[in-house]
Amino acid sequence: MRVGSVNQGVFAGDILQGISGRYWATENFGGELNLFYGRAGFDVEDSGTEVFDGHGDLLLGTLKLMYSPIVKENSRFYVGLEGGIGSVNAEADDQDVLDGDITVYTINPFFGAEYNFTELPELGLNFEVGYKFHNVSYEQFFQD
Repeated sequence: MRVGSVNQGVFAGDILQGISGRYWATENFGGELNLFYGRAGFDVEDSGTEVFDGHGDLLLGTLKLMYSPIVKENSRFYVGLEGGIGSVNAEADDQDVLDGDITVYTINPFFGAEYNFTELPELGLNFEVGYKFHNVSYEQFFQD
């Protein structure tokens, strides 16, 4: 059984990082929780003069449910479904750019395989292939 992993990366020079934990409850059924935080900066210029400087934040949580029809001593093949929800925030010159809430929904059917080393069974590698569907909802606030 493998529990826990940490994922970090750099995306376009800004921060995109996360943490995930995976647990196989039985030989065939498992789950994974992922939490991601991303931040990207932006500058708006007009005729070479900076108009404003800002950044956007993404906070996203996902849950994977996995079924493994093929389990061997040091490897397994699995299929699964992932769903998630998150929110986006954007600020420029320390003021909210958006006059509403942006919510992100995601669903991802996938398959994958993981391999655990014989010498260190707690350590392993895995890969997944899937197709992720996103839905972005924007709820605008109107003021009278």
